[in-house]
Amino acid sequence: MKIIMFGDEDSVNLFHLVGIEGIIHEKDEPGFEEKFESITSDPEVGIIIISEGLLVKYRNIIFPFKMQRRLPIIVEIPSIISEFRENYSQELARKYIGIDI
Repeated sequence: MKIIMFGDEDSVNLFHLVGIEGIIHEKDEPGFEEKFESITSDPEVGIIIISEGLLVKYRNIIFPFKMQRRLPIIVEIPSIISEFRENYSQELARKYIGIDI
């Protein structure tokens, strides 16, 4: 089973340091859907690590995929330089589960 990092250049390069293959996609770059389809259709890929910038921008593609398929597992991580306010995670928790963390 392969693990793939899918994100901005800095995030992918950091994961390369620990031996995880990556695909670079800057959030303003075209072609996300094709890259995402190629990763998710590879039967060897078991886990996709995706940066928050891509997750937020392409949630209309990623979330339906997560709801319909078990594999590959998609794990979201914060981007190196976060675009969100410091309390972004707290706001998400409050919105979806109704508690403050």
